Amino acid sequence: MEQLCGGDHRIAKGDKEMAAYAAGPALIFALVAIVHGYRIYEEWPVQIGPHSISMTVSWIGLVVAALLAIWGIWLIR
Repeated sequence: MEQLCGGDHRIAKGDKEMAAYAAGPALIFALVAIVHGYRIYEEWPVQIGPHSISMTVSWIGLVVAALLAIWGIWLIR
């Protein structure tokens, strides 16, 4: 059960290719979180066709993207 639920799943120190690969998505998620945070700060309106997208979507996007970025950085370390 330990293998399924817990344990240390970080990338091994010697696996530089995997660490470089994992850094890409972590950086992208960090940038997405920054853009969502900036949209919230500046109160930019977003409209897709006749539908207005509320700030709640950016709050959710900010939290999810930030958590994924933190997870990606944790995997690398």
